Amino acid sequence: MCDTNLLDNASISLNSGLHKNALTVVMILVSVLLLISAIFLIDPQLAPQREKTYESLVDDLFDEVLQGVQDMRDLPSPEKIELNIVSIQWFRDMAKEEVRRESKEINLEDIVHKALFLIPQNYSVGEARMEQASRIKAAVSGNQLYVVHEFFDPLNADVARRTLAHEITHLLQSQFISPSLVTSDQRWAWIALVEGDADFTADTYISGSGLLSLKAYEIESLDKIRGFPYQYGSGFISALFMKDGWNQVNYAYVNPPRSTEEILHPEIYLAGGSFKKVEALFPGSSEWKVMLTDTFGENFIRVMLENGLSREVAIEAAVGWGGDNLTLFSKDENYLVTWRINWDTIDDASEFIKGFKNLIVKMNGKEVGPELYNVQGNYLTFTKRDLLTEIAISSEKELILYMQQLMKH
Repeated sequence: MCDTNLLDNASISLNSGLHKNALTVVMILVSVLLLISAIFLIDPQLAPQREKTYESLVDDLFDEVLQGVQDMRDLPSPEKIELNIVSIQWFRDMAKEEVRRESKEINLEDIVHKALFLIPQNYSVGEARMEQASRIKAAVSGNQLYVVHEFFDPLNADVARRTLAHEITHLLQSQFISPSLVTSDQRWAWIALVEGDADFTADTYISGSGLLSLKAYEIESLDKIRGFPYQYGSGFISALFMKDGWNQVNYAYVNPPRSTEEILHPEIYLAGGSFKKVEALFPGSSEWKVMLTDTFGENFIRVMLENGLSREVAIEAAVGWGGDNLTLFSKDENYLVTWRINWDTIDDASEFIKGFKNLIVKMNGKEVGPELYNVQGNYLTFTKRDLLTEIAISSEKELILYMQQLMKH
């Protein structure tokens, strides 16, 4: 016979052991749940984001920002926008192909930029373009938006949203028609409008206020030319926005700025702008072939002077620009650069000549005759007549002596 008391005691012991084990399991589960809850309290989006792919995170952020910028600007987006994630090497390869395709134009830019002290003799505009392509985070072409995987982090929310807001503004701008752009000065003014609008819109989207982007970003060397739209464009847009909000910004696409002077001084744009068309200074012989003729504008003058003078002096010497013409001629193996600049006042013209002479000194230029200088292997001369200043530069001394006589008449 079984002892019922033993059975009862065994049953009680077994139940007690099971109860303790069950209680331990429950306590472990509760601890795990508490730990998970604590993680979600610290960052409720952490776990879901870790499960998403990089591509899906970018897609979700893009959809969010697209809707937000559209609502803020009240502008429709183009149909069938395509979002592409690429490597930085993709942009480097594109830049390399562009430099190869535009090698003749780049060579002319090299001559002009070296003659006017903007780049060293052993550097090139093509190299500058390649370097700039290596810093791209995102870009737009048509209805295609490209994001660089190495530089774009969707988990760094504010930075990622600002980058997308900037590029999405470019997509919205596609409804505006680009005007006929004849000169470099006009092109840089238009690009400053486009890029300034994108920067200002992105800052406004992130901050909820339209009063940012008044700062000027510090950049060096040739980047000051190509970086002009980013350095000053948003300040120009801010001035328009403060006048009449987005209506004034949108109207600028119908009545665009015509010079970098208007970007640097928005009050001149708002007053209607004013500068003259300047004719090229030609050498006497018809054997010279025109390789390039262009208007470079106030910003170009300012950047050139900044290569040897303080920023404040360069700004003062460039103010009062009233139109210019820079022409590059070639004959056989020789070249000639002539640059005529019209100024608003005689004092403005004198201020520029003073700054240009000081720049020559800073560049270790040697005076080899009356108003004749040798600088970095080039000969140059310059004159001032009332509101007009004239500069001639060449590697041939006799040619500059001839131009010097021509400029006196």
